[in-house]
Amino acid sequence: MEGASVAGGAYIGLDNGSGRKRTYKLHEMVGEKSKFQFKYVAWDGCTPTPIEDRKNRVIAILAGHPDDHEKWSRMERQASAALESARGRIRIPKKERTHRRGRFPTLRTGVSHGNGSTRPINLGNSDANAAVIQELNHLQPFRRLAGFASCKSFIVCYPFSKLNPLTLYQLL
Repeated sequence: MEGASVAGGAYIGLDNGSGRKRTYKLHEMVGEKSKFQFKYVAWDGCTPTPIEDRKNRVIAILAGHPDDHEKWSRMERQASAALESARGRIRIPKKERTHRRGRFPTLRTGVSHGNGSTRPINLGNSDANAAVIQELNHLQPFRRLAGFASCKSFIVCYPFSKLNPLTLYQLL
């Protein structure tokens, strides 16, 4: 790992082309006799579940979804329809459709403090794209998605039983 190439912000490794370009089968990834010895965790798609590394550090969270499946499904359909409606108003130059995360278009929103910046910065877009993002961010389905993911992730990582009442009040 000492000589590994990393991107300018050291957040991700660079693809130097030496890696394997194949899809592994589950039995090759999971189990004591597998090359990678990953552990298989069955997930119901609903229960919030932390994913930990070997040192028991949370590295990802499967947030799931609320128990009210009917309302949640309706909200997902509304979000999907809003994205489909916005698709025709978004303009992304062809050269920006392939990036370090893959070959698909993305838009930025929120604040970033990565890629070597010395302070947090607002992520930018063209005026037209920014207007579409602002519209989407104000829609109830996206507010609910973001709120649920943030709250569930926080609760899974740091249960409220560990918080004192003053800290909880400050969070609200």
